Amino acid sequence: MPRNDQLQSSVQRSGSRESPRKRGPLIDTKRQRTLAKAGVLATLGILVWTGMQRPRRRYMPLHTWSGMALIGLTLWHWSLYMPRSAKSARPASAGERAKG
Repeated sequence: MPRNDQLQSSVQRSGSRESPRKRGPLIDTKRQRTLAKAGVLATLGILVWTGMQRPRRRYMPLHTWSGMALIGLTLWHWSLYMPRSAKSARPASAGERAKG
């Protein structure tokens, strides 16, 4: 017969009782950085290509949307390289260690 702590650890491994915040990111930071760079490169290429096309009216919506996507992907890329904030970098207090 399994002990109580074994049952609890199996429930924790299944993830049914854990909050989503404790699981960590779905995609690791290195992969996110790669995806952000690829997205910036792709949207920049589309932006340049649509800017050189004639007639301009035909490609204007794609040019506009790729420009907005470039801004969004650039902000995402920038946020991935930001240093950790002082609040998240500080060591846990005694009360937080007792809970954990």
